[in-house]
Amino acid sequence: MTDRTEREPNPGSREAIAQGCTCPVIDNGHGRGYMGGAKDKNGETIFVYTFGCPVHDRRPTEALAGKGGDNGQ
Repeated sequence: MTDRTEREPNPGSREAIAQGCTCPVIDNGHGRGYMGGAKDKNGETIFVYTFGCPVHDRRPTEALAGKGGDNGQ
């Protein structure tokens, strides 16, 4: 994953919404991150994305698609 500070604003933030973001505002703590800034096991802030968001369009990662990594088995 690349550094967010150089790219688009955080999902759900005012800046992102002004650019057309359709990601959840409340779920993303108005741009602070899921649950107000929860971190994943690597210390990265977790965000909730809307598929097809014009600002944050994300495709499933290999782990989410069940290819590699811990897929719950």
